[in-house]
Amino acid sequence: MIFDVEQLDYSAYLTFITAMFKGYERLDAGKSTTISRLAVVGAMTDVLVRQAAQRGAQLYLTGAYRKAGELAVKETGIAVIAVGHLRCEVWGLYALAKMLEERWPTIECVVREPTS
Repeated sequence: MIFDVEQLDYSAYLTFITAMFKGYERLDAGKSTTISRLAVVGAMTDVLVRQAAQRGAQLYLTGAYRKAGELAVKETGIAVIAVGHLRCEVWGLYALAKMLEERWPTIECVVREPTS
């Protein structure tokens, strides 16, 4: 999914995303100093990275940084924040638990994070 976001510099988005996901796995600052269009993608392939860049995204947010998309990142200059596969899953579970509890207030969701 690609959408317009408030125009901020890369470091502002890095700070925000790092806080939201409690860290990150790998970064590539890209060529743009300001971000106004963001791609949130569940995979990182050459084709997906190039499509995001062609559609005007300056920042590619994904779970895992994949070698398959590395050349496209370098050639397009798109910035990448890969938060990590496990971080994405844990964040998603907390988000789902919150939605379920809001919908059905009598249930309690428990998310157990991995210990290792």
